[in-house]
Amino acid sequence: MSRGIRLKHLNRSGEYKSGNPRWYYRPVGAKGIAMPDLAMNNPIWLLAYAQASGVKRSAPVQKGSLGSAVEKYLGSAQFELYEKKTRDQRRRSLDRIRETTGNAKTLTPDIIRADLAKYDGHAQHTQLKMWRGFCKYLMSIGALKSNPSKEMERAPVAKSDGHEPWTDYDVKTYRKHWAIHTPERLAFELIFYTGASMVDAVKLGPGKVGHGGWLSYKRTKTGGLVEIPFNRKLPHFARTFIDDLAYLIEAINAAPQTHMTWIVTAYGASRSEKSASSWFSKKAQKAGVPPGKTAHGLRKLRDMLIAENEGTPNQCMSWLGHETLAEATRYTKKYDRRRALTNNSGEQKSI
Repeated sequence: MSRGIRLKHLNRSGEYKSGNPRWYYRPVGAKGIAMPDLAMNNPIWLLAYAQASGVKRSAPVQKGSLGSAVEKYLGSAQFELYEKKTRDQRRRSLDRIRETTGNAKTLTPDIIRADLAKYDGHAQHTQLKMWRGFCKYLMSIGALKSNPSKEMERAPVAKSDGHEPWTDYDVKTYRKHWAIHTPERLAFELIFYTGASMVDAVKLGPGKVGHGGWLSYKRTKTGGLVEIPFNRKLPHFARTFIDDLAYLIEAINAAPQTHMTWIVTAYGASRSEKSASSWFSKKAQKAGVPPGKTAHGLRKLRDMLIAENEGTPNQCMSWLGHETLAEATRYTKKYDRRRALTNNSGEQKSI
């Protein structure tokens, strides 16, 4: 591509995993079209640009329509309160709604039902959450007098505990396979000890440890502050975590270089949440951990260990950064039932 040629209507939005810029062909008032994961001077990339620039673009959004309301919502402060992952997911859904029913003058229950009918199970739950958030916004600006999503019923789904927690055997298996100086081991020890979600774990590093010996960070999902003892005395419910903390510190000290974050690529760059999750799951399977055991399963295990050590729901919330007390109580209830069947001298003897 010759110098001096300027391609119009291109908007950059981060990078692909490959390192290539992520470009969108987005003329004013039109929906963006993603360009391929290639260099700009690649013939295939240029062909995609040529095709995008010749695509018949959507008609301008009509004032007072559902499509207009979607645009306002996407640009609102209320929408920005969601974490990036949620915003990206809901933006895709809202863009589809704008395309299919954007000319509607009123948001009716029938429009929502017709959209929900396209989904099943958990996907329908997710879509209904999007509609409820959108309706809440429209109510707040006076565009709706009643909430058409209020009476919508969710499709039944099979009960599930979600991510399966790791077992003690899984932990031993992983540690046995990956040596203490490897990035795989450091990532494991960090996630296991802190119980941080991957979206937060990839941001943790030396700068998160304060003078009081606390490892502190704000959860991306909720904005809540999490403080975990790092260079200080452990609380009673965490006394048995001393070996896990020692492993973490040993892995940090064994790393060949010091970086801004502890979870890094082979080139020292911080990993993204998505790439780190996939990378870690593959390394776990390579170590012999059963398929399906994810980084989030380590977070669940830490929650269970706190409850097992007679930690309270509030203490689970403080360590893991749970958003609600009910979320933390699930684990403590399980171990309260076990303790009710156990005397002070240990497990009841079989008859």
